[in-house]
Amino acid sequence: MNSPKHWKRWEATRQKGLLRFVLLFGVIRWGLCTAVTFFIVMRLINPWIPLSTLPIDIAIFAAGGVLWGVTVWYILERKYRTYMQTSGGHRLGGE
Repeated sequence: MNSPKHWKRWEATRQKGLLRFVLLFGVIRWGLCTAVTFFIVMRLINPWIPLSTLPIDIAIFAAGGVLWGVTVWYILERKYRTYMQTSGGHRLGGE
């Protein structure tokens, strides 16, 4: 995780901004995928769970995805800054 390649990808991601990161990685990738997986597992356990609970699951896990995305963003930012300080503060773009 501390490879220059990883942090070069992070630089590209961070330039797109926190909001985009949270929506793409937190809400859509984590929240939506987790909500659908949760719904399927719950339906396998109890087939009488109505389909109408899926939007509720999506809303709850999307909110959790916001929290997850913001948390991951700040953890990666802290690690990125530490990496940049320990590597002499050089940009990773081949400069």
